[in-house]
Amino acid sequence: MDQISKICSVIGSPNMQSWPDGFKHAAKKGINFPEYTEISLASAIPDCPKEALDFISECLKWDPTKRSTASQLLSHSFLNGIDEKSFAQSASSSLSGYQSSKIEKMTSVTSA
Repeated sequence: MDQISKICSVIGSPNMQSWPDGFKHAAKKGINFPEYTEISLASAIPDCPKEALDFISECLKWDPTKRSTASQLLSHSFLNGIDEKSFAQSASSSLSGYQSSKIEKMTSVTSA
């Protein structure tokens, strides 16, 4: 619930306007969201470029039907100029290093 509270403190609590289906479903399950009003992302992330703020805003929408898809986000102006091939290689090698270190930690714990 702490994570939900932190999210709500920035993008505001979901309501019937921002996420009708989710809000109804949560009410049926007896889930009450902490009550926060939305704050501007620019104040939450000072010195962040406008295009980056717009990109983040597109990702942080309660209603998945209003949230941008991965394909739409890949076409966002914030990502213009990023070489897809070198980005994919960089991400792959980063993840590979992460997986290797994770496996090493797991094996050192199990072999001890």
